[in-house]
Amino acid sequence: MTTLPPSLSQGAQHHHQQQQQQQQQHVPGVALKPPTGSGIELKVMRLLRPEVKIDTPIYTEEGDIGHGIFGGGLQSDMVPDTELLVPVAMGQIHMGEVFRICISLHNVRDVEIHNVSLKVELLTQKRVDLLNTSLTLAPRAHSSQIVEYSLQDEGSHTLMCYVSYQDYNETKTFRKVFKFPVGHTVHINNVRIWTISDHVMIYVEIKNTSKTPLLVDINFCTSASYKLEEAPNDWGEVWQRTMGHGDIWRYLFRLTPHEGKRDTSLGRLEITWKGRMGERGRLESTDIQQRGVDRQPIELSNLSLPNSVSINKPFFLEASLVNNWHDNHSLPTTVTLNPEKMYPILYTGPSSIDLGTISPGQHVPIKIRLVAVGTGIIELKGIDVVNTETGRSLCSTLSSIHVCAS
Repeated sequence: MTTLPPSLSQGAQHHHQQQQQQQQQHVPGVALKPPTGSGIELKVMRLLRPEVKIDTPIYTEEGDIGHGIFGGGLQSDMVPDTELLVPVAMGQIHMGEVFRICISLHNVRDVEIHNVSLKVELLTQKRVDLLNTSLTLAPRAHSSQIVEYSLQDEGSHTLMCYVSYQDYNETKTFRKVFKFPVGHTVHINNVRIWTISDHVMIYVEIKNTSKTPLLVDINFCTSASYKLEEAPNDWGEVWQRTMGHGDIWRYLFRLTPHEGKRDTSLGRLEITWKGRMGERGRLESTDIQQRGVDRQPIELSNLSLPNSVSINKPFFLEASLVNNWHDNHSLPTTVTLNPEKMYPILYTGPSSIDLGTISPGQHVPIKIRLVAVGTGIIELKGIDVVNTETGRSLCSTLSSIHVCAS
């Protein structure tokens, strides 16, 4: 009797097992088991412009080792390279930006998949439905969808992607979650409102809180009850320059009510910005409201200030004070000037001006000589009207003035 070597007997057994498997595959009426694992892959990619590559310089001073090798001298800014960088992950995301993503579904199997459902939601301070669609995927095929949303909320955002599909006789579902923060670009630091005669003055302060310079345009959209007066021509340069990181800009808007109309809603601010790669964003404030103000015993009226002044050149503030009391109540009045609060506006003359007693309905003119030692839109404060006997403040001057360098 001849015995096969162990290696040959194992090979024969393996061949016999393969024949049995092939016979089982071709036997009619035998149900095939569905493949394990997910039949669909989901991929999410943010559509984003490339970034400018920044090379950080090596700072050297004369006398340092390597001063001549690295070019020498102190450099104030990082140097942009000619290359561009592909963004990593979600990248920086800012308020006002249009958030665009590409969502792709891929059939990884060699059979058609039916009843594929894709739902995309964005969780901010509210739930936003971005996409809800159904489709059929051919073998090894893919389908891509682009969705976009204008981001108006700061803080944490969550992108939720839900997928369901028919896997043979079973419905399978899965989801993917992407969390990302949204930060400020241009932040409104301060808004102040006051009335001068029939005009409403709105002082606005904005700051670039992003990490890059921005080209910013700001516009005030008035309500139906007011019209916006145009800024002087010499302010035009202020509205067009690039806003650097951390820069603070100040604006002064003057509104005039339409005849017979007066509303507490003044309007809203509209800010548009553009990044260095052309990305755009738009921000809109809530309605700016003018709260009702109780009538003061002494009111400042007919305030006269030049639209623009030059630094270190004197100018005059002229106005008149009126006693609003109608019950024979006279007020001893003094105008006080606080140099610390007024700076960078200085005054020439005494720090206290005694106006005597103002009778009910009486108008008393005042004229104060001032000089500015700083440039920009400067808030005029620190000039108070007080009751001489009690020291209680009766009213304050609230205004701003544009100071030019020359």
